[in-house]
This record gives sequence, structure tokens and C-alpha cells, in this order.
Amino acid sequence: MLYSSPKSFKPAQVFDSRGDSTMEDRTVLIKMAISTLAGLLFFDFAMFTTMLDLPIFWRNVWLGFCITFFVVALAAVFILCGDLNSEHSKPEDTKPKES
Repeated sequence: MLYSSPKSFKPAQVFDSRGDSTMEDRTVLIKMAISTLAGLLFFDFAMFTTMLDLPIFWRNVWLGFCITFFVVALAAVFILCGDLNSEHSKPEDTKPKES
């Protein structure tokens, strides 16, 4: 028989991941957007520092912005990764298993 009978058909299980996770998608997207924007601004300010023929004062201003947004982008990535890592680890996983 080429086709199975309808009685043996089992519907696929649908998993709802929203009930398990306490971190909202909106929060993750906001943190990702902040780190992306800070990284893009860091890149732009680095280009302004090196490519524009400006007096030394303005080069130092752009360099200050560049360093500031680099630190912000790096901190945002570490904060996002730390939040995601703590979200997926469960406290019972860290306990030693008794035999």
C-alpha cells in the first residue's frame, strides 16, 4: 500500500518557546540595535579621525568620540551575551551530581 491509513497519522508537536523564556524578544532586539549603532558610529568616527584634514583639536574630538563609542559597542555586546547566557543556563545544571 502506497499511502498509510489516516488512523496512523500523528500531527507534529508544536513547541511554544515563549513560555520558557523570560527575556523578551523586544529587549534582545533593542540591545542588539544599540550595540550595532554604537559599532557603526565607532567606525564612522574612526574614519573622520583619520581621513578628514582638520586641525588637531577636531581630530582629537573625533578620536574621543571614536574611543567612547568603541567602549559602548564592546560593553553592549558583553552585556547582551551575558544576559543571553544567564537566560539559558539553569541553576540545577551548576549543582554537582550525586551518585
